[in-house]
Amino acid sequence: MTDQAMDRATSAIARVGWLYVSVICIHTAHAQGPAHLDSAHSSLFVKYESSNWADDFLKYIGLQRETVGRSLALVAGISDYDELDDLRPAQEDMDRLVNHLSTVELFDEIVVLRNEDMTAQNLRFFLRSYFPKVTSGSDRSRFLFAYSGHGYSEGRESYLLGSDAEGLSDKDHSVDMSELRLWIDHTVGSAFQSLVLINACHSGAFFARPFGDEEIEVLLDEPGAHAITASGSSEKSWHNPTIGPGSIFFEKLFSGLDGAADLSPAGGDGIIQFDELLTYLRREVKLARKDQNPKADDISRDGSVGGFFFLDRERKVHGPALATLIGTPFGGEEEETSILRPRNVVLAIIGAVVSWLLINAPDDPPPDPGTGALVGEVSLP
Repeated sequence: MTDQAMDRATSAIARVGWLYVSVICIHTAHAQGPAHLDSAHSSLFVKYESSNWADDFLKYIGLQRETVGRSLALVAGISDYDELDDLRPAQEDMDRLVNHLSTVELFDEIVVLRNEDMTAQNLRFFLRSYFPKVTSGSDRSRFLFAYSGHGYSEGRESYLLGSDAEGLSDKDHSVDMSELRLWIDHTVGSAFQSLVLINACHSGAFFARPFGDEEIEVLLDEPGAHAITASGSSEKSWHNPTIGPGSIFFEKLFSGLDGAADLSPAGGDGIIQFDELLTYLRREVKLARKDQNPKADDISRDGSVGGFFFLDRERKVHGPALATLIGTPFGGEEEETSILRPRNVVLAIIGAVVSWLLINAPDDPPPDPGTGALVGEVSLP
């Protein structure tokens, strides 16, 4: 093929690449919720996909991800308080989690209740009304709730402070954790797999009676619902700038999701299951703060056999594990694939364009067209 034809092929590849990036940017920029919601609630979505485009692509090439249903998240937290010092680590936790769920885990719907939007009314609407309807209408749906902000306890009761709290023990401007648990139960009852993550002082009070520190095992393709809190009911949750800009709990969570919590089998399989993540968090958070011990519990009404999982899409997923996720056999244990990695979609498109151009490129050249960090340790009381 002539040099001109090669230049033409290179230019076409570049155009296809930019087109792909443009499509993806437009696709993920859609931040309004479903059309039937009122504008106040719809505006709280930072991502909404009416269909799972990743699944559509897998089906197009002859695969089907049978075990992964619609993935939904409610991320809540407060970093800016009207009468209290700002809590920047909470903002870092929320921003990083939303980015991870959107770009790495490819969640379909993400709602964010930040600062003044983190109210009992909004929590109640999404947890009791909206998400239960969506999860019940989607087979094998997954739901994640996460919170980061100030919390406090008073006797046997515990609360999450609102952005308008006038002090660290302002019950009148707080969300009762026992009510939050009841609201979450509505979504958990209809989702296939659920996970709750709460980072606040005394967050262990979310449980009536958390189970001990014994090892647990869950199955990847079975239903289940669990919660992990950053600390016990009488413990504080901490931020340490030497560990990272976020809270210790979420900094360790992200380290685990980057692959450190991919513990089984030896060397990892690209799938981080609930029990792997819990084992990692218990160990790493306690190493960072001896007086902070994450707690966990099964919050399913009927008891959990399975549990929530994350995909480490930057690592190769072993054939059997991936086959479980998409319902397609991939050979023996030594066979590996990374079909879910977005970069491979790009390469497949580029490869097809290059092949067509190499076959159809003319010998004659084309006509010339002309020429904010906190200092010291901070708790989340």
